[in-house]
Amino acid sequence: MATDRTNTLSDRTSRALTVMQAVLAVMVVCAHSPLTPPHELSAYGVSVVSTMPELVVMPGFFLISGYLFFIRADRFGPDEYRLALRKRVRTLLVPYIAWCAISWCARAIAEPAAEHPPLYHLAQVFFPGFNGIPHGMGLLWYINQLMALCLLSPLVYMAVRLLRVWAIPLALVLWMLLRVPGAGVNHNDFLAFFVGAALAINRVDFISICGRLLTPAVILWLAVTPFFVHFTTWDHRSRISPDAFVALELSYIILSFLLLAALSARIADFTPGGDDHPRRRRLFSAVAMLAPFTFFIYVTHTLPQVEAIFLSISAAAEPWLPEGSAGHDLLYYTLLVPVRLALLVGMGTLLARLAPGVWSVLTGGRGDRRRAPRKAAVATD
Repeated sequence: MATDRTNTLSDRTSRALTVMQAVLAVMVVCAHSPLTPPHELSAYGVSVVSTMPELVVMPGFFLISGYLFFIRADRFGPDEYRLALRKRVRTLLVPYIAWCAISWCARAIAEPAAEHPPLYHLAQVFFPGFNGIPHGMGLLWYINQLMALCLLSPLVYMAVRLLRVWAIPLALVLWMLLRVPGAGVNHNDFLAFFVGAALAINRVDFISICGRLLTPAVILWLAVTPFFVHFTTWDHRSRISPDAFVALELSYIILSFLLLAALSARIADFTPGGDDHPRRRRLFSAVAMLAPFTFFIYVTHTLPQVEAIFLSISAAAEPWLPEGSAGHDLLYYTLLVPVRLALLVGMGTLLARLAPGVWSVLTGGRGDRRRAPRKAAVATD
């Protein structure tokens, strides 16, 4: 008999994962914002606003997904496996097919003269290299790879259970093998899913651990980040070996996620019912408000309509701040993420209120307003 251990997540851990989802949603917008740097100030801005979040955001989602996949069951036998896959049909497969159908229709309308594979050719959809999703929806590869890892989850579970601590060296070996082009699964995302699964299977509350490591995490992150920015912003990779750069990149990802988890653990303590200051409670509420929109933001954040609205706002400042000037760049980077994020949340809010059934299908029931209209969403993959 399958057992769904929803109570294995403490309230604090659930709140912290909600905060992490919201922050990662903001980082998604940062990572894929259109940037065309004309000079060095912009080049540095590209690294800070786009390149650095891009490396952290997807491993972050995969680690949370791996953790939540295994944390809810006492054991992981055939019944638990079927129960987990049944849930992912609703939360991953149905939204995936729905967005693919939307994108196919959008492409057929936008390019009526082009040849398009029939919509019923699902093989075109489930290959990792599927590239038939125009108009800002081509990032569904994340769901594709996550579904593949969920299907292979019994192998991950057996590896952690049988090898125990030696499962980590195995994961690192697989991580190195997956670095080859055409592997089909991103090596950093696979490693993050595996680590998240290992933490859940061994019942490690990494939120509580990271919450106590905030100070050293900040110090180490500040020590590593300048080197990472230096070797990515001004293209000095040739001065170090490729393996050294990969090690630097992995160190940056690990420290960034450690810092994110530590900050999320602290923010999770700013609960509306707590005894702390009202400003802290408002901070948690503001951050957690984004969590129900995480999936929607991920799928739609590169829609051309959102980009066009933002560029029109940027163009309005052209008479006072000419394009290419330092002032224009400063305004551009200041408004880049907040404006795009506000547009996406506004679109999601309207859809959730006007068509809750459609919202539920397109997001897999995440932040379903018919069930919990005003509460922050519990983290889910």
